[in-house]
Amino acid sequence: MFSVGVIFYEMMIGITPWESKTEKELIRKLSSMPFSIPEKYKITSPIKFLLTKMCAPNRDERMSKEEFMDLNIGNFVSLINFN
Repeated sequence: MFSVGVIFYEMMIGITPWESKTEKELIRKLSSMPFSIPEKYKITSPIKFLLTKMCAPNRDERMSKEEFMDLNIGNFVSLINFN
């Protein structure tokens, strides 16, 4: 679910949640930097919730694939402003 969340984040925001040049730097950031969506991006609350739950570095806080499958994704997609 984490990988799907990161890809979704990149599609919505245009950058990765944790910019890094090396794998070692990425691992360090994942363990020390909390997930966040910069305020300058106008993301609706439901999409922000979905991204936050999918991109949680801590597996215990992350949305499971079962929880994801239980969502009505159509409701979320209708909230995306593609302009």
